[in-house]
Amino acid sequence: MHSGQGLRLLVAALGTAGVALLATSTGLTAGQGQMRSVTSAGCGSAGMRALSLTSSSSTATKDQRRKRPVGRIVATISTYDPNAEENSDPYGVAFGEGSVWVADRGVDAVLRVNPARNRVATRIAVPGSPARLAVGDGSVWVTQESADSVARIDIASGAVVATIPLGGIATGEPALGAGSVWALDGTHRQVVRIDPATNSEVARIDIGGSGPVGGVLFAYGSVWASSDTDAQVVRIDPATNAVASRVPLRRDSRRVRIPMDPQALGRGAVWVANTDVNGRGYRTLTTVNAASTTADPKRIAIARRDLVGLARLGRSMWATDSAGTLWRVDMVSRRVLGSVGICAKTAYVAAGAGSVWAVDPAGAMLVRVRPAAR
Repeated sequence: MHSGQGLRLLVAALGTAGVALLATSTGLTAGQGQMRSVTSAGCGSAGMRALSLTSSSSTATKDQRRKRPVGRIVATISTYDPNAEENSDPYGVAFGEGSVWVADRGVDAVLRVNPARNRVATRIAVPGSPARLAVGDGSVWVTQESADSVARIDIASGAVVATIPLGGIATGEPALGAGSVWALDGTHRQVVRIDPATNSEVARIDIGGSGPVGGVLFAYGSVWASSDTDAQVVRIDPATNAVASRVPLRRDSRRVRIPMDPQALGRGAVWVANTDVNGRGYRTLTTVNAASTTADPKRIAIARRDLVGLARLGRSMWATDSAGTLWRVDMVSRRVLGSVGICAKTAYVAAGAGSVWAVDPAGAMLVRVRPAAR
């Protein structure tokens, strides 16, 4: 798929998930290398400048100036494929089995990145516009946007060994738990349970309500899904394959989604990104207590731009916004500690190997951020 077409599909698909993004695609030249080490003063194989978070420049927003840097960019890894006619369009990212995995919709491939060398080690052909990924137990599970299905990659052989139809739009990132793979059919607002032993659907659970669904996550022995229009988080019991409870969020949280990264949880809570604004114009994070299935009434104000991705590393939650900033939140004190300019304005993120990894579709690269010691 050409990257321009891929980005149009990106905007359309994310619009149904309650997250509005704006991105442009930039092609890379054949002479560009796989990796470039950088500092937070600049980033991007496409020549973009990082946001200066300590500068008093008038081009920096008030939000950027008031936050101190809490990490630095240590590498940018090009996703450009010199052997492909199409432009690279990296999108989903996950960490697992000792590697970083990137779904590239532009060239219909999943990239395996070696974190020890900061370079692409393997490219695996996956048709159908691969979008979001989950990794575990020797496999990578990747949604196929244009095929309405989930593909299974066997890590040992580096090949697609199964394709499971979802019966509707493949929305969000798959989740792994209770011996199953959980995926979203966005068309019918259903969570689809897949048995990895047979690579087939074994149950289908209606989320209920109306409007778009935001995502699915497995945590604390349950499956969690978000219902955007209803501003609810739904808990599904895997023992019964039925909705066990519904958690209403604040009335003005009309566009919510469960973070797709399976690490975006901790301290007994599920963390939810709100794309609607609070009274001061900030996008916020909400936590849902897994034991009591109640939402914390106090939200964490993050930024004035849409929140895109969440990932947990240690005791910190990291959130990207659509302005190209990565925010660090202390999960214990629930305070925003600071931010790092990453240029990647539509970045999904993953955490692993002591770093946070953000995808930049516009620059066709993967940005690696190493947190500052606290």
